[in-house]
Amino acid sequence: WAPLVVVQRLAAAANDAMATGATERVTDLPSAAARAVQLCRADRAPRDAMATRATAFAAAHRGAAERMALAVSQLLQGTDLG
Repeated sequence: WAPLVVVQRLAAAANDAMATGATERVTDLPSAAARAVQLCRADRAPRDAMATRATAFAAAHRGAAERMALAVSQLLQGTDLG
């Protein structure tokens, strides 16, 4: 069940980032690449605003990866994985 918890937390983080306008959802890698090109070619103001929101979101969640790693480690303590 630990992998499910990780996936759910990542999905929640992605949804939170989208809610702030820090990121957008695409369906696949080619769509992501195409959207990145569109953003690069777009007017600076919307792109810069998105970058500012993304930077703020990342700053607000700094340390999340370490907290997640610690949580997974605690779940696995005492578990024989070999």
